[in-house]
Amino acid sequence: MKNNFQFIVHNNGDVSKKDPSKAKEMFPIERARDAQRFHRQIPGCRMTPLVALPNLAQFLGVGGIYVKNEAERLSMNSFKVMGGSYAIYRLVRKLLGKGKRGSLV
Repeated sequence: MKNNFQFIVHNNGDVSKKDPSKAKEMFPIERARDAQRFHRQIPGCRMTPLVALPNLAQFLGVGGIYVKNEAERLSMNSFKVMGGSYAIYRLVRKLLGKGKRGSLV
């Protein structure tokens, strides 16, 4: 499945002033793709399932509301572990002079 990453930047709720340039500068798309490649190498890793909240969506008058169920991902119950493992991976690669990308092995 191909993921199309998009940035959503809100300026205090004023969507007419939406400017994704700062987000793109801080979090380049290639970094997101690199993190995704890294995590796909971990045995048992899969995309976080989304849980629909149709009653809340109907109550709020929106087409749909979905929340991530991190309890299902690698039995870690936290997305923070995923970010931490990726940060350590990048640091170790940097210290070993291996560049920015590569496989776990």
